Amino acid sequence: MKNKNEKLRLTVKAALFAAMLCVLSPLTIPAGAVPFSLSLAAVYLCGAFQTPLYAVASTVCYLILGACGLPVFSNFTGGVGALLGTTGGYIVGFLFSALLVWALERFTAGRLWAQALVMVLALFVCYAFGTCLLYTSPSPRD
Repeated sequence: MKNKNEKLRLTVKAALFAAMLCVLSPLTIPAGAVPFSLSLAAVYLCGAFQTPLYAVASTVCYLILGACGLPVFSNFTGGVGALLGTTGGYIVGFLFSALLVWALERFTAGRLWAQALVMVLALFVCYAFGTCLLYTSPSPRD
């Protein structure tokens, strides 16, 4: 019975993290083509407080909700067009950032400086995905 309750607890926790992503991600600060948002903070928390399967599950749930058209991406956008647009690579990079935070969090042993370094590395991973799609996607003027 404990195993079943543990799975339920982990699933509910993953759903709450997906909800947190949906609430924090639309809040943005305009900064040109790619706005700053609180979504990476939520991704960091997903990776730090969940197992990798559930961290990825909550991030995938967020991506599916946004792809279905709910306005959960930056500037309250949604739909497949947002995933294929200029900010789509950053959104997809959230998956890999969550995995990296989870993987390296186990090695930090609660040291604050090491956790900050892990989150900076995860930021670079997210920006690498985003920059690749940003420069390969057609411009709206084309």
